[in-house]
Amino acid sequence: MTSWTIKVDKGNCYITDGSINDAKTIITTTGSQIVVQINPSTKTDYIYDNNITNVPIPNSRGSRNKIPLNRIIDLKRVKETITIQGFLSDEQIDTDNNGTRDTFISAENRQRDLLTLAKHRGELTLVYGNKFSVENYQTLWEKDSSEKGCFIMKMQFTTTTGKIGLDMGATSGQFPPERNIGINITLIRGMDM
Repeated sequence: MTSWTIKVDKGNCYITDGSINDAKTIITTTGSQIVVQINPSTKTDYIYDNNITNVPIPNSRGSRNKIPLNRIIDLKRVKETITIQGFLSDEQIDTDNNGTRDTFISAENRQRDLLTLAKHRGELTLVYGNKFSVENYQTLWEKDSSEKGCFIMKMQFTTTTGKIGLDMGATSGQFPPERNIGINITLIRGMDM
């Protein structure tokens, strides 16, 4: 199997079952591990949902005009999710971090890789945002860490039908024109049982 080393680009989102270096700038995959790049995400929603139980205390007859009391039970049943909108695209990428774009990855392959991660893999690593030497604006949900990784909860792909390459005049032996597949993916934070 192939081993890949991918540099984390600013503005892109990466989902992998591989590992990330200590500086959080290089993702490494070995064997059958997968890394998928979601190109500039147009929208990212982070949702923190704490399932709090509200126990209303009724007022007596004589105090009907008073505001009722509420008792709150906070069991810390927290659910954290991230929803990312972006696109998967055909492109040449640098898989060994030597500065040459030496491997072609199609949008369809990236879609299949995401489905494989969702169906057959456990805890994943999600990284997106910018990491500067002074400030860290990077979101990292790293598998096998104290902060916990994530799992793919839901995906929606938007694509055009038909063979675009044939419509645009591509001939055999040539790659079809670049193609994008829109994606809306929801990941939930947690750890493998």
